[in-house]
Amino acid sequence: MKGRASGTSGSHQRIKPQDILDIEFVIPDDETLRQYEEIVGEYYHHALNSITQSATLAQLRDNLLPKLMSREIEV
Repeated sequence: MKGRASGTSGSHQRIKPQDILDIEFVIPDDETLRQYEEIVGEYYHHALNSITQSATLAQLRDNLLPKLMSREIEV
């Protein structure tokens, strides 16, 4: 895509719609997609779970830290 861009600077570079339509790509068959999901799916779900846990912990931190600092609660 970057090689198909035309223009003088980064903010003025454009890609023609036909250039995008002319790009060839491979569509995998169902068995290849199944194997990919089998291999990568577990990592994807683990990453998604980690993101959810991180958000929950950040929210807990944001709620508890001011109370700890003001000594409203003690550990």
